[in-house]
Amino acid sequence: MKLLFCIEADWEGSAKKQSSILPMLQCISGIYPSKIKYIFRTANTTAEFKYCLKKFKQISKTNDDFCGLFICGHGKPGVIHLGDDSLSIEQLAEISTEIGEKLYSGHLIHFDSCSIIKGTKSQIKKFIKLTGASCVTGFEDEVDFIESLALEMIFIDCLSDNNNASDAVEKFLKEHKSICNRTKFKVIDMSHSLPSP
Repeated sequence: MKLLFCIEADWEGSAKKQSSILPMLQCISGIYPSKIKYIFRTANTTAEFKYCLKKFKQISKTNDDFCGLFICGHGKPGVIHLGDDSLSIEQLAEISTEIGEKLYSGHLIHFDSCSIIKGTKSQIKKFIKLTGASCVTGFEDEVDFIESLALEMIFIDCLSDNNNASDAVEKFLKEHKSICNRTKFKVIDMSHSLPSP
């Protein structure tokens, strides 16, 4: 993986609370400064999210490598929340194709959101077909914030060791079955070649 691009919505309604994936990104990048490169953006409206995707388009050109796009925020089956706005997987695909044809071609999309991929396999396969994503990962149920961050640190490390998204995910699933099962971490791709944890 050449780059991790993270778009995060607010996790808390209160301005005093500051839950974020950013400290985890800073930690893993600090441990492996030459290996883990990331860009972090926030988006709490659909307009802000579109702006972030335009930035992703600028840096996502591949040379035998892929980017990981992490979309972070509260979710429910088939929907991610961006502050007071919400986007369904279908709307996300529509926005993505407006910004660029096959915007995610060869890239990995990870939803850091509770339950977003629960019962949405057909919608996500359509999303993959429309956007060109290599695969989509996420959580099938409610997940503890700290547990999800622990999984994602290991996941990012695994992704950074590979220039093929599917190979990296397959290795991760094989080597980390226990935490994948515990957090209900799932992978959806078009080929059915990736094993279940």
